[in-house]
Amino acid sequence: LRPLFLFRISLPLKLSQNLGEEILVVPVDGSHWINMKIILEELHSRGHEITVLCSAKSWYIPSNSSIYTSINVPMMEDEADRDFYITMIQDVMYRRSYPNFIRTFYQQYLLTSALGDGHTILAKLSGKILEDVVLMKRLRDTKFDIVLTDPALPLGVILGGYLKLPMVFNVRWINTGEGHLTIAPSPVSYVPIPGSELHHQMDFQERIKNLLHYLYSVYEQYFIINPAYIDIFQKYFHPGTDLLSLELSTLNLQLKCNQVSFLDTDKVLRQK
Repeated sequence: LRPLFLFRISLPLKLSQNLGEEILVVPVDGSHWINMKIILEELHSRGHEITVLCSAKSWYIPSNSSIYTSINVPMMEDEADRDFYITMIQDVMYRRSYPNFIRTFYQQYLLTSALGDGHTILAKLSGKILEDVVLMKRLRDTKFDIVLTDPALPLGVILGGYLKLPMVFNVRWINTGEGHLTIAPSPVSYVPIPGSELHHQMDFQERIKNLLHYLYSVYEQYFIINPAYIDIFQKYFHPGTDLLSLELSTLNLQLKCNQVSFLDTDKVLRQK
């Protein structure tokens, strides 16, 4: 990940030297934390108060830190061991030897199968967190100004939506792919779908392949990801709200604030 290339951290200029914004961070463990940590260090250096939700048994996210306060959420403990992820990666790498046209479909299928189970687990976790009266009261009483989250897993999106807080993603990504591709005109004849391993200059066969990848991503969103969270949104959100609508509202706000950066807390806060 290249945070200095992807992000420009623009923080409130109107803040006093002694008072920063209250930022709630909902990260993703593993290698995703490497990118998030760089961002948190910069936010801390500019005087912001940071609170991180994490599990005490997190692999990479320390509970004790000089740059943030952590809230231990036992439900956030990853139920899968490292062998699960190692096996999944090995399966994907094995498929690298397949013919080019079908290789990427096998890879996408393997990842979708694993993530399908993961979203079911995450939906249950989200419900438990929203039902935790003590935790939710603590989050409300802190009066956070914004949620910074990794959209790779939707817990932060759900929590930010429930608390009615503006959200910022630390990457240009949502569950089904690249953020700009989701909300901007992206004809599949010219814009390669992430995971397709295609270039923007495609011949006819490659355009067919790209279209199939796009259709698969639509299937993934509406038939694998969204159904896992139906009960959550029916119980805790207004009718018609779903995971994709929350993600799109965040993407639209961030693009409205800045056409380049997906992490611009200054402009997002001014849009509150």
